[in-house]
Amino acid sequence: MKGSKRLVSGTRSNSVYELRVYVGRDPLTGKVRHISRHHRGGPASADAALRKLVEDVESKRSGGSNVKFGQLLDLMARADRGRPPTMREYRRLIEKTIRPALGSTSVRRLNPHKLDELYVALSERGLSPARSTR
Repeated sequence: MKGSKRLVSGTRSNSVYELRVYVGRDPLTGKVRHISRHHRGGPASADAALRKLVEDVESKRSGGSNVKFGQLLDLMARADRGRPPTMREYRRLIEKTIRPALGSTSVRRLNPHKLDELYVALSERGLSPARSTR
């Protein structure tokens, strides 16, 4: 994980540094997220504070995300990206097939294996990407 420091103000021995660490993208909005802290002191103490901030962020990230895939589905269902009949069909497919299978799965735990399991289950029901689910 990367972090950066930049001198905000002051002299070299008694300065204010901005410490900034990239924490990833928000799973709901897709926006880039950073954590930023200010630190008073010299460059060596700012480096030490930056290392500690990076370690803290890494330990929190390994804890996992509480965002469920169902929350992303809710966000997608609200977005109007097509004609009304198309959007109604998308919402129906989400509620009938995708949400029961993956809605309670954490976004962090969603992986190709889980998607493959969904595809296999759908194909066993006689469904395919080219077929309607009616």
